[in-house]
Amino acid sequence: MRIGIVGLPNVGKSTVFNALTSGSAPCSNYPFCTIEPNVAIVEVPDKKLDELASFSRTKEKKYTTVEFVDIAGLIKGASKGEGLGNKFLSNIRNVDVILHVVRCFLDSQVSHSFEEIDPIRDTDIINTELLLSDMELINNALAKIKKTDSKDKQILEKIGQKLNKGELIRNTPLTAEEKTALKGFQLLTLKPCVYLANIKEDDEKSASFAEKLHSKAKEDNCASVALSAKLNEEVAHLSDENEKEEYRKEFKIEDGLKKLIEICYNSFGFITFYTIANEKASSWAIMKGTTAIESAGKIHSDIEKGFIKVEVISLPELLKFASYEEAKNKGRVKIEGKEYIVNDAEVLYFKFH
Repeated sequence: MRIGIVGLPNVGKSTVFNALTSGSAPCSNYPFCTIEPNVAIVEVPDKKLDELASFSRTKEKKYTTVEFVDIAGLIKGASKGEGLGNKFLSNIRNVDVILHVVRCFLDSQVSHSFEEIDPIRDTDIINTELLLSDMELINNALAKIKKTDSKDKQILEKIGQKLNKGELIRNTPLTAEEKTALKGFQLLTLKPCVYLANIKEDDEKSASFAEKLHSKAKEDNCASVALSAKLNEEVAHLSDENEKEEYRKEFKIEDGLKKLIEICYNSFGFITFYTIANEKASSWAIMKGTTAIESAGKIHSDIEKGFIKVEVISLPELLKFASYEEAKNKGRVKIEGKEYIVNDAEVLYFKFH
């Protein structure tokens, strides 16, 4: 899973990045502190993988990962080159989820793009820039299509009309054919989005801002989460896990990374499948509805290309037996083809040329 972090300057994007990744991205009280994108990859804790590794006595575990990309702060007109420009939007074209950080706290020591804190206004500014960037992409594609009766052209014209009306494409019901036609464009307003309210703990005004953003998220068909980036960053830089847990208990802080991943999985249809191979137990994140052959490609393109069949058993079912071979001999392992739809918490064993 790849998550791209966006927002206005000085809303706490890099602080959120550090909090979620235990990173050390620069955080300064001036706009455009981040110029080159900050990128970090973190493992997703998974008790089921721990159980599978213990069951199979494998020497190694490979957790599924989340890659975070923190880009420069966007301002009004970014899609037309204002601030650091539209090229920074291209850095998040290939992410799976957009994490939109919105300032929901008052602090005279931290500058802001506007005099007043207004999470709705700030959210609309960023959404408009994402929308304008998508519009430019669609218009450029339409200019290259010569066939007037092309089905793809009709689809792009429909999407262009929606964007011209200021509609986010994630709010537009799409057919399977339309989804396929748009897949290569990586439209920013089609991607799943989480609004993250960067709050100040135990502050009524901050809580009020966060509640407004939560309502806005429902209108925009987005998920939402509230957390104190500053406190989570402090926790992230503690070296001892027990110390981290004590800090969270003392200040009543939820684990920001765990909370965000749960929201992404629950809100956007991510599931996990598992494999055991070469003395390694691995977990893999996919979207609901992913086929067996597509899941094979998640591991390696050679497995996808040479796909023959896949052996399937749910992890809870497998754990009832002493070994994978026993479960197979008892007839509990199914044989499926490339169009099989993979379910959550299934253990897959691919056969391929």
